[in-house]
Amino acid sequence: MHKIIVFSVAMFITAAGILQSCKKFTNLPPYEETYSPDTLANGKRKMLIIAIDGIRGQEFQKDSGKVMSTVWSLLPHSKYSFSGIADDAANNAASIAALLNGVSSSVSGISDSTLQMQSNPSDPEASNQITLNVFARLTDANPFINIAAITPWRQFSKRFLSYANMNYVTTGDAESKDSAVSVLTKSNADIVFVHLNGPEIAGEANDFVFSDANYKQAVSNTDNYVKSIMQALQNRTHYNDGKENWMVVITSNSGGNKGTIAQQKSIFSLYYNKGFNSKLFNPIACTALRVYGDTAAGTTLPGIVLLSGKTANPNFNIPKNQGLTAEFRIKYIPDASGNYSYSNPFIFGTEQDRYYPPGWSFWMGGSNLAFCLKPGTAAGNAKPETTAGAFNDGKWHTVAGTITNTGTSSTVTIFKDGLKQGSSTQPMPAGLDSIHSTFPLALGNRVGAAKDPFGQKVDPNFYINDIRIWKTVLPDSILFNYVSLKDATQHPYYSSMVGYWPCDEGGGDTLKSKLATAANFVASKAPGVVAKWYLLNDAPQTFGTPTGDPLTRNTSLFPNVLYWFNVPVSGGWKPALDYTQWLDQYLVEFSR
Repeated sequence: MHKIIVFSVAMFITAAGILQSCKKFTNLPPYEETYSPDTLANGKRKMLIIAIDGIRGQEFQKDSGKVMSTVWSLLPHSKYSFSGIADDAANNAASIAALLNGVSSSVSGISDSTLQMQSNPSDPEASNQITLNVFARLTDANPFINIAAITPWRQFSKRFLSYANMNYVTTGDAESKDSAVSVLTKSNADIVFVHLNGPEIAGEANDFVFSDANYKQAVSNTDNYVKSIMQALQNRTHYNDGKENWMVVITSNSGGNKGTIAQQKSIFSLYYNKGFNSKLFNPIACTALRVYGDTAAGTTLPGIVLLSGKTANPNFNIPKNQGLTAEFRIKYIPDASGNYSYSNPFIFGTEQDRYYPPGWSFWMGGSNLAFCLKPGTAAGNAKPETTAGAFNDGKWHTVAGTITNTGTSSTVTIFKDGLKQGSSTQPMPAGLDSIHSTFPLALGNRVGAAKDPFGQKVDPNFYINDIRIWKTVLPDSILFNYVSLKDATQHPYYSSMVGYWPCDEGGGDTLKSKLATAANFVASKAPGVVAKWYLLNDAPQTFGTPTGDPLTRNTSLFPNVLYWFNVPVSGGWKPALDYTQWLDQYLVEFSR
């Protein structure tokens, strides 16, 4: 057996006293820790987590280590990402709560600085169950684990850090740094959590960009605090002799409360270990809006519908001898039973729904996706209709539909991932040579269209991305060759484009139009419903070839901490964690 003399705060200060303490960890009495032979094989696993408020991953990457030189110097032995995503609520309170809860604010109900669960029984997605954070799970699995938690935010300490037997509230980042150095120098902590908020404070007063002098100085100060903390860690007697195996996690919690939603949710993260080879995680992923349910009162699935403007847009009509092309990226969401079959709900188009003309529409037909055109107003008017086959594989697909109107007949053709799937032609109704809708362009069920004429419920359920409409029929070859083009402005038919919504906002109720010829899509919602944006570990073709790299989101910390300390994740935990761990992929590296 190997014995090492270290120090413990817990031996001389009570838990209540720690919560109220404003003293640094100094003059700590000795604590004797024993290492067994099996522990010494690869070193006793320990972890340092430094959580920083208010630094964007994009800014950190762009700076290339000029301001954050210490953190940047760790990259050669880190798995890291500049493209991490904070909580959907896009604020610091929700994001730091999600960091330790392992679930988003929409699940935990924690979305503001009270850090209290906000119940929303009308929201079908919010479980609002009591969430046990990562420290609670660790102590439940091992009551003897030593956890040190340091933060300048008393409410955060009270609500989230009570399971730490060394729990300390400081007066600011400088004191947090001093306390972390003391803990690493003199205690036997197995996990040290340090919360720094200087960049967030500076960014709120100025801006969250390194070009702002005051913010840059705050970030530089933070980097120096990290330097001192890392030096204290690396100076531990057993850091280099193999008896301790430290995983260091440094992550930002959010990108600050200014700028676009995407900027506010932009974070960086790194996992550092002496044995790691360097790897940049660059997952092909996207944040997508879920369109689902109905907005009518009393519906069984309260949801949202989005309208582009309040009236019909003539750009989406099809006069005689003209045509139109509509293209979008879609991913079907399975129902509660895991099935992808839906009873004809409306997806996208200018009809009120597929049964109420005139106009054109895409809709979910069973597990298929169909495209139809209704030229006239009479219920008996023949309508060309065709399908693109099954969409039951849980993957993103690009769908395009073209409409040709000769004045005497109309033809609809549908494409899936650039390949033609079907086509249908019908005569135009007598006395009618143009197709004009009286409804604005819509995504999802319109109010009053929640049931088809046969009384069947028709709730849609899908993710949408990158919607484009051209005032012409694109050739088949163009639809195939440019199916993966992300930048619509580089499309050879861009001058004919009359509608373009990238759907890349990442949050909020609006899909912004990039063209003056079409209005924004704005969500109408059932009572109690919020627009749901999801970070998905796959993406449409326009995002590139999948890399297989894991997503780095603040909620992904939780399962990796548990893995590091050999605590299994139970399938019976409610709510379930957002992500699974990925550290086991690099076992060979951190065990050598």
